[in-house]
Amino acid sequence: MNKLAGTETDQYKHNCMSQDKVEQIQYEIDTWKRLLTFMMDENIWLKNRLVEILKKELGRANLTSIEAFHNSFIREDDMISVLRNDISEFSKILKSEQIIPESALIAEADNKLENIRRHISLLEKDFSRLKLDFNKYLLQHV
Repeated sequence: MNKLAGTETDQYKHNCMSQDKVEQIQYEIDTWKRLLTFMMDENIWLKNRLVEILKKELGRANLTSIEAFHNSFIREDDMISVLRNDISEFSKILKSEQIIPESALIAEADNKLENIRRHISLLEKDFSRLKLDFNKYLLQHV
């Protein structure tokens, strides 16, 4: 009977994420939230810069390029919003897993974690490239 209890405990531990793992994931979630907030702020700054440029002759002469950058900034906003929602859903899954230890939830949490990591990485690269392209464009046309 004692051996069975030990097996059940081992199975429970196997089906649950360790507290250390949950804490690490929560740390990563908090990091993502800070990063996305920073990116939102940067994107606002870039859109404000667009408005400044449009007020000058430079902006009126290059409306097609300015509009393309504006559309890119809006797409970045959309991608940030989607990721914020994904992170919120992931947090709910993580909390559910702590309450209801099911291997299906653990698998879902692991899949979500990898998916969000991949999307965050792509978003960071795309956003950095967009900022660089925008700044280069402005320097070439000022």
